[in-house]
This record gives sequence, structure tokens and C-alpha cells, in this order.
Amino acid sequence: MLVDSGSKWIGKVPTHWEISKIGHCFNHRNEIVSDKGYEPLSVTKNGILPQLETAAKSDNSDGRKLIRRGDFVINQRSDRKGSAGVSPLDGSCSVIYTVLEPTRYHPAYAHHLFRSTAFQEEFYRWGTGIVDDLWSTRYSLMRQISCPVPPLDEQKAIADFLDQQLLTIDNLIEKQKGLGAALERRRSSLIQRCVTKGMPKNVRMRKTNTFWLGEVPEHWQLGSLKRFANTGAGAGFPIEFQGRTDEEIPFLKVNSLAKADTTGIISIREDTVSRATARQLGAKIYPAGSIVMAKIGAALLLGRVRTIFENSCIDNNMMAIFPKTGVLPRFLYYLLQQIPFGLIVNPGAVPSTSEGAVSNVQMVLPPMTEQVEIADYLDRETSQIDRLLATNEEMLDKLTERKSALISAAVTGKIDVWGE
Repeated sequence: MLVDSGSKWIGKVPTHWEISKIGHCFNHRNEIVSDKGYEPLSVTKNGILPQLETAAKSDNSDGRKLIRRGDFVINQRSDRKGSAGVSPLDGSCSVIYTVLEPTRYHPAYAHHLFRSTAFQEEFYRWGTGIVDDLWSTRYSLMRQISCPVPPLDEQKAIADFLDQQLLTIDNLIEKQKGLGAALERRRSSLIQRCVTKGMPKNVRMRKTNTFWLGEVPEHWQLGSLKRFANTGAGAGFPIEFQGRTDEEIPFLKVNSLAKADTTGIISIREDTVSRATARQLGAKIYPAGSIVMAKIGAALLLGRVRTIFENSCIDNNMMAIFPKTGVLPRFLYYLLQQIPFGLIVNPGAVPSTSEGAVSNVQMVLPPMTEQVEIADYLDRETSQIDRLLATNEEMLDKLTERKSALISAAVTGKIDVWGE
């Protein structure tokens, strides 16, 4: 029998379960140690692991928090949501984490309970801050959150049940991810072959000095991108001008790159401006069919190349590329997807490139008749692959939702793990 727990995130629980505050179920471990004596650990969405090579290293090696095996560790910051888990190791972590020693919880049950989506949402609801990456939940507030406390033998049974069920789901998720990766490779290989070798024909080939082009048809033109297309910069887009959807010109921000349809076209109108506002901001209006990409930040390394559906402005984290006469926009779109972005990114903490660097990338261009033939062929073939990718993504979403729902139901007692 289930009864109301009095907590919205928990919902109903079995009548024999207790409801208690986190502060009554854990000891707050706040001991400062050195990473010379305690191995540095990383707190990730996959749990607690030996420190990753890619993790940011602190100069203060003596100012770290102690972690004991079995402790629960959670990142306080909302932009790291889901980075938590029970540590399988003794070690140390950054002071931005909260380290808790379970006193009334089986570690494996605590691992599932506090990594559940429902708890994560409740945890960050108690946070304070200005924006996502400055929003955090301190222990003084966390300790007041209500949580379910089943009997210890039932906690262990729930953890065992979830370990078994999640193994099956995780295996299915990995298979779907593998299928998605294989489809992405197939898509990229198809485009690479067509835009650098053309359609299968008996033509003479010549070597180039550009590794990503390799051999190309002898009659195709070679040259830097600036020979075939112009580039342009974006403009600053102050927040006070954002949010209007009823003006003439879409103003695309860098996150618009992730909102293109399966054909790579951006048609959203989340932010719009008038022509007068565009002039005031110094924002150039790029013609429909122009190609846009990121030029700063993590989005650059994702290699997202997109096409704009209508005349649009872009923000200063992006750049536009628009073809010259004799260049088919759709062919250029496919060709630009093959740019080795890693070679044109400036080193540093924040990845970046420039219009100049992109303009100097060596490209290749077939006659217009072949551009049309290649673009039409790729439109047909990639659309089939994109449909398979969309289906695969839907399956991944369903499996992820199933996993989240299963965890939330089990840790709050809504599944009979005893099989009675």
C-alpha cells in the first residue's frame, strides 16, 4: 500500500518507509586534504572515476576535499547536472563538490536515488544563483531536502534490481549509439567521396597537396575557399533586442545551429529584428541560402555547417559563407561539411577560428553540371540516412526515458522488487 510522502518529488511511498531529511541520513564530509596523498577523482555523469586527462587541473593541490570509498559525491552546479555518484575509491575532489558519508543508506541505493532525474530536479530547485553556470545548491540547503528511507534490506534489493535492469537497458543504448555512429560515418564517407571524386565516371585524376582532398578529377578547379565564396562576420546581439518574433529579419544565435532540420536548413524565428535595428547593431543581412557555422566555442569543434532558409542576421559567435557566381549553394554546403575543422582552430582554452582562416582552406570545384548532379544525388542518399538517424534517435530517447522512469519508480517504492 502506498501513502502520500508529503514531498512532491517523491510522491507516494510504501507505508512502512520513512521520510527523512538528507542531513539526518548523511554525515557531511568537509575534510581538506592534498592530492599528493589522495588520488584525484573526477565527478562525472557516469559516476566517480579516476581524474580524467581532460579535466581542468587546479594549482592548489592541497586544497581538496577527502572522499572515502562509499561516500556519495555530487556537483553543486546546475550546468553539471547529473554529475554525481557513490565513489568506489578513496581519493580527493575539488571543493566545488559536496561529499556525504551515508549513515542510513546502502551506498548502491543512494547512488540510484540521488542520480534519479526527479531528485536532480529537486536538488537544483533548492539552488541559488544568476544563470545556469552560476547556479548551485549548497549543503546548508541540500540537507533540508526530504528523501525516502526504506529498510536497509529493501534498499539493497532495490539496488540489485536496478543494477540488473539497467544493465539490459544500457546495453541496448550502447547498441543504438553504435548504430548511430555507423550511420554518421556512412553519411560522411558518402559526402567526402562525392564532393572530392565526383560521381563514378571514367575521368583522369590528379594528385593535390591537400590531404583531405587527395586525388580529384583533373578537370575540376582547385583553389582556396575565397576563390569560390565570400565570408562574413556576425554582430553582437544585446539581450535587450532579443525575444521578439514579429519583425522582418531572423537574428540567429549560435545555438540555432543545433536547431536545423534534417536537411541542414535553419528556419526558426526565435529572435527577429527590423532592418532599422539591424543597421543600428551593425548586423549584415545575409541572403537566403548562405551557409553559417560557429567560429568560437565548443560548437566550432562539432563541425556544424548549416544553411539559412531566409535572409538573416547572425550573432558574433558565427560566420557566414555565401557562394560566388558559378557555385551551387547546395554543393558548397556539402563540400564545407568536409572541412578538417581541427586544422583551422586556434589553440587555447576557448576554441576559435576566423573568416580569414576559413577563407584560406583549400577547396575543389567541379563544373556546374556536375555540381548539380552531385548535390541532387547527395540530397537523395543523405535523406535516407537522415531518416534512419532520426529513427535511431527516437529509440535512444525512448530508452533513456524508460531508464529514468524505472529508476524513479524503483527508488520511491512504486515497483515491487521482491516479486511478491
